[in-house]
Amino acid sequence: MIKLNLLPPEEKTSLQTERIFSCLFYYCKRIFAILIIFILALAGIWIFLRIQIEKEENALAKLEKSNFSQEIKSFEKEIEATNKAIAQLETIQKESILYSKILEDLSLTTADNIQLSGFIFDKKTNKGSLSGYALERESFISFKNSLEKSAYFSEINSPVSNLVKSADNNFVISFSLK
Repeated sequence: MIKLNLLPPEEKTSLQTERIFSCLFYYCKRIFAILIIFILALAGIWIFLRIQIEKEENALAKLEKSNFSQEIKSFEKEIEATNKAIAQLETIQKESILYSKILEDLSLTTADNIQLSGFIFDKKTNKGSLSGYALERESFISFKNSLEKSAYFSEINSPVSNLVKSADNNFVISFSLK
């Protein structure tokens, strides 16, 4: 079958432009319809989410008003106060000197022939003194040397009067803590 188009050329172009515009109009209507559907779907989702948010906010407000939430808040305040007290204790503990370790080191360095009768310490000046009794001069000297090697004691001062007697010697030693 043969088709002949005997229309003048200007009408042919106008028909072609009409077809193009009709196709364009057809596709634009389709895209516009899809956009309308998409916008309606988004609006539905937005409305649904707003309703859910309002429900959750109402439930949260009811929960906050309940006694249970008040108890939780009071527990949180107590926990916060306890944490502050613990932090203060930790700072105090870090600043304090552990006298038990110092006394333990002192007892380990003390020989059998030495008896300690006094331990005085001034925290402000970080200085102290030891007084005691030594049966022999050599045991006193070894005790003094072990104090000098100790990790806790420094600036150990022993007067010459501690070395005068060879036996039955009362002594006083001054020191500083490291």
